[in-house]
Amino acid sequence: SRLDAAGGHISVISSAFRSAAFLLGLGGITASAQTIINLGTLPSGTVSHGQAVDYGGLHVVGWGDIPTSGAMAFRWALGGGIQNLGTIGPGRYSYGFAISDDGQVVGGRTESHNFRDRGFRWTQPGGMIDIGTLPNGFSSIAYSMSADGNKL
Repeated sequence: SRLDAAGGHISVISSAFRSAAFLLGLGGITASAQTIINLGTLPSGTVSHGQAVDYGGLHVVGWGDIPTSGAMAFRWALGGGIQNLGTIGPGRYSYGFAISDDGQVVGGRTESHNFRDRGFRWTQPGGMIDIGTLPNGFSSIAYSMSADGNKL
């Protein structure tokens, strides 16, 4: 789980075996002001895991299961629901680890065409883009990113 203070509220992401991740927003300092939002699961999925929340508490990134392929990265948006981010090429899985402050850029890892982990940067208009590896490297993972999403 992760805590993120933003404009007077705290967002908490959690998950448990065979359940959906949830977002807890505290609108004030009293417990009566809290709101719990079930993020749901990907279509046909049974589990979701929230990994990171944006600064405003409006977007969450993580992964959920899909019976035909395994784990898939997702981005959840308040009012928009959960979105499968897919993979690069014929990859069988992806995981979302990081999200920009505005919730528009996601970073994580996916399986590439040669069955190795590759870090990715995802945006709504551009989709999932392989960030490559260091010279002579064969895999990469994007665990975190800058607030503006330009550095992984």
